[in-house]
Amino acid sequence: MEKLATLATSGCIAGADGKIVGSENSYFSTLVSLMDAQELVKQISQFSPQELYKTIRKMSADKKETVKRTWLKMYSYRSGGQDSGYYVLGNSEEDKVIRNMSFECGIDVSGRIYIDEFPF
Repeated sequence: MEKLATLATSGCIAGADGKIVGSENSYFSTLVSLMDAQELVKQISQFSPQELYKTIRKMSADKKETVKRTWLKMYSYRSGGQDSGYYVLGNSEEDKVIRNMSFECGIDVSGRIYIDEFPF
């Protein structure tokens, strides 16, 4: 369920602005492959956002850090994924979604956050 929650919430970020660009789609596909989660993708629509948030909220601090980095890497792909440091301060739909999910999931996304290519 943790993999599913991570994938589903990452997908929410990609689709926050009502469109998914090729780089976001490519990163999502890479996540699915890295997580060996092809079968889980079919189940995403069966869970409410509240169930996904609750699952993430119960994760260990290390796993929450991985979720945060996954979200921020997905966030970066809306503009090509070139930068490695991110602030979630703006008013874009992606910013709003990340701030809301971070609140619901108990994940701190304040300050400048640096991430690697793939958080796994």
